[in-house]
Parts: sequence; C-alpha cells; structure tokens
Amino acid sequence: YLVQQQQLEEVAGVKRPLGGSTLIAHIEFSETVIHYAPGACLYLTSDGYADQFGGPQRRKFMNRQFKDLLLRIHALPMEEQQRLLEEAQDAW
Repeated sequence: YLVQQQQLEEVAGVKRPLGGSTLIAHIEFSETVIHYAPGACLYLTSDGYADQFGGPQRRKFMNRQFKDLLLRIHALPMEEQQRLLEEAQDAW
C-alpha cells in the first residue's frame, strides 16, 4: 500500500507463492515502478494481517479496516505506527 497526500493506493503484486510445489518449473515475477513524493509511506504486507479472526463476532479484520487504519496512522512516526498496528491487532 502506498499512502501519500491523504490517499491510499493499493499496488497489487503478482499472486505467486514464495514456497511450495517443486512441480512449478518456472515462475515469472514482474517489476513494478512506484512513483512517490517525499513523506509518502509504503507498506509491504501479506494478507495475514487482514485475515486475522477476532472481534465480537469472530470475523476477519478485513482489508477495508486495515486500509482505514493505515490512512489514520500514516503521518505518525514509524515507531508509533508500529505500536498502533500491534495494538489494533491485539484488540481485534
């Protein structure tokens, strides 16, 4: 995810496993160029954060909630962002 100028852009990667079957003879990866301005935040993540079960009804955290959290915290110092991400996950 790229957050800059109060906007969040999802930069989708190629859906390929990093490990797994040896039956896959050749996996091709692509290159993506990301243009960003000073002060932008780039978040690299797997689906693991948004896929965590919890909350009052034992549902997934979900991408929308994760993106909203990133938009709320992106302007804070990185140490504070880490703390808030961990607290949100623990609370969920």
